[in-house]
Amino acid sequence: MMDNIKYYKIILGVGLIIVVLPLLLYAQDETELFHQGNQLYRVGEYEKALDSYLEIYESGYESGPLYYNIGNCYYKLDETGKAILYYERAKKLIPGDEELEFNLKLAHLSVVDKIEPLPTFFLFKLIDGFIYLIPTSILIWIVAALYVFFVTFLILRILTRNRYLRRICSYVSILLLVFFIIFEFSLFSQIIEKSQQEEAIIMAEEVNVKGAPSEGTTTLFTLHEGTKVHIEKVSGDWFEVLLADGKVGWVRQDILERI
Repeated sequence: MMDNIKYYKIILGVGLIIVVLPLLLYAQDETELFHQGNQLYRVGEYEKALDSYLEIYESGYESGPLYYNIGNCYYKLDETGKAILYYERAKKLIPGDEELEFNLKLAHLSVVDKIEPLPTFFLFKLIDGFIYLIPTSILIWIVAALYVFFVTFLILRILTRNRYLRRICSYVSILLLVFFIIFEFSLFSQIIEKSQQEEAIIMAEEVNVKGAPSEGTTTLFTLHEGTKVHIEKVSGDWFEVLLADGKVGWVRQDILERI
């Protein structure tokens, strides 16, 4: 019996090595490439640095810092559309990063289209400000923690026989439930809005926006590289896009890159 147990342990150990070792080597390779890209960027070798970062990206890995560095390389190479695209992708993963926001604003200075968003009712601004006050990744942990504490105090209230302690547990449970509902609403709103909101960046130097999904239709207006649009509908090889100022029109899919 003991020999069988040792045999199974050896098999399990070998299996773990086979599974874990390639993952560790893969992570090491990605880290080395990232540091290599950083060193090349610091000495002004932007194209070579970009190659290192893109090799990581093409392997299926994604992160805010990686997208941010790719955006920096494209900005240094005067490829505004791609720089904004990767800055926007980084923004989704590391919202509120000051350096990222600054570089994104710098990149937008090179964009031809200066689109003023439609005015928003102040109450809606307040609601949006509250909903997006905390990033989604942090909200998930807050909601989970509130739920665990709420259940814990609820169980304590049920189990304890001390009236004073039961009263405290009741008050704390109610307070935790209120906060749980508030933060859960914020998290749910962020998830729903992000799932419904598909954005893209114009990658062509100049594109005519059409009134219908066809080349032969009327041109409504012109957009330029780096402009961000919202994708509303899809028809064949065409997207209906919405601008922040309310303008709507159709463009071919191949001139856009989804964020």
